[in-house]
Formats: sequence, C-alpha cells, structure tokens
Amino acid sequence: IEEVKNFLLKKKKGGSFMKVKKIILFMLVISITLLTLNVPIYASSTDTIDEEYLIKNRGPIEEIEKNSRNLELIEEGYSQIPMPAAYSPHKLNVTAYRQETSYWCGPANIKQVIQFINGSSDSQSTYANSMQTNSSDGTYVYKMVNELNKRQSKFTYAYKEVTSSVTASNIDTYIHLAVAQQKPMILHAKTQPLYLYNGANLGHYLTISGFSDDILGPFPDDYRGPNKAYYTDPYYKDYGRGSVFGTHLTENTTIYNCVKNRFIII
Repeated sequence: IEEVKNFLLKKKKGGSFMKVKKIILFMLVISITLLTLNVPIYASSTDTIDEEYLIKNRGPIEEIEKNSRNLELIEEGYSQIPMPAAYSPHKLNVTAYRQETSYWCGPANIKQVIQFINGSSDSQSTYANSMQTNSSDGTYVYKMVNELNKRQSKFTYAYKEVTSSVTASNIDTYIHLAVAQQKPMILHAKTQPLYLYNGANLGHYLTISGFSDDILGPFPDDYRGPNKAYYTDPYYKDYGRGSVFGTHLTENTTIYNCVKNRFIII
C-alpha cells in the first residue's frame, strides 16, 4: 500500500493530476473485480474446502450415523466380491436420460440408476419432488442416497467422503467393485477435469457405468495402460468439444480429480 501511495504522489508531482485520477480509478476497479471474482470451490487440490457445504451434503446427525452404519456394511462386504478380470472392458447397460432442467442432474442420475437396477423408473419430477431438489442447492448427497435406497431393494447405498486419506487407487478399486456387482455408483463431481467440459467447472452428478483397463502390449505387467471408467452424463451442453450428454470413457485418475473433497455414492 505504501509503495502504491508513493508512486501516486510522484505521479501527482511530476505529471497531470487527471492521469493520477485515472490510475486510481483503474486500480479500484481491478481491486473490486478481484474481491468479487467467483472462484469454484473445488477447482484444484489447493482450494479451500467449504465445510458448511460439506455439512449440508452429509445431512443431520441421524443421517450421518445411518450412513456410517451402511458404509461399514458395504465396505465389509467388498471382501466377498470377486474382482472382475482385468485388461478387458466391463460395461453396464446404463441408459442416459437427459436432465429436464439445468439443476436436475440429481434426479436424472437417480432415474438412470433405478432404471438399470429395476428395469423401470419414475419421472425425474417424481424424484426431484421427493428429494426437494431446487435451483439454489440442487440435490444434497444424503438425499440422493436415501432416494436410491427407497426406490430399489437389491442394493444398499451409502455416501463416502473423498477426504485427503482417500487415494486415486481407492477410487479405482471402488469403481471395479461396483461394476463387479452390477451396481452403478454415482459421483458428486466437479466437471473441470473432464475433457468434454473444456475447463467448465460445474457441480454435477455422474453415473459410473463401467471400466476398461488397457493393454498396450503383449506383456500386461510391463505394458499396462491407465485404468479407465465409463461415466454416463445426463447434461446436454456442448463446451466446444462435443455434447457432454451420454456415456463416455475417461481415465480413473480424472474421476479421482473430479471427486476430491466431495463425495462418491457407492
């Protein structure tokens, strides 16, 4: 601040007072712009975590306790699930349903998953009303979990918070185990890492609908490519790289970057 003041005093003594006024006005405009700039909460690993936002998505204490019990049972059950064969694609036939409003990604993902599990599903508006989806908050994670458990009886769902202790390898394992069970999982994601979003950083739900582990040569141990996941997206915009709607393939490390400091529904 002192350096700026000294600079302006020198300018005032040695030049036009009107020029100094213009400089001051320009600096004020820049300062106000920087203060009001809307920076996405989870755009990178260095961003500040909005604890209030996480609290809202976890739900009240009774929901947190219920989710903890369900998550423990789910993770204990993983030991009984044989891992699917590696180096071959495993794809669930999840139908993409275009979300009917800009903020109904939650209801659209519920419809995608319930349709796959039950073979039938209700309207997006039915799910939106049930979960109290709205244009300000979208759909909270714990309400997504409750809706999944309410609308089908084959699986128990729970949310898992992707804290700093959860690694990309952990996410890779969750994807493989979910697909092995024929159980689509849902990502509470930020879209910036996804190629088709071309840098657009939206809060969004996506359905994991398969995986594909590449072989880049005749010796898998030596030439193994990156693990990839299929995700089914109900959104419909084109950010310059093609429509984001439908089922797409991306690296699991990209999936991890989408959900850091957020949630997965398993």
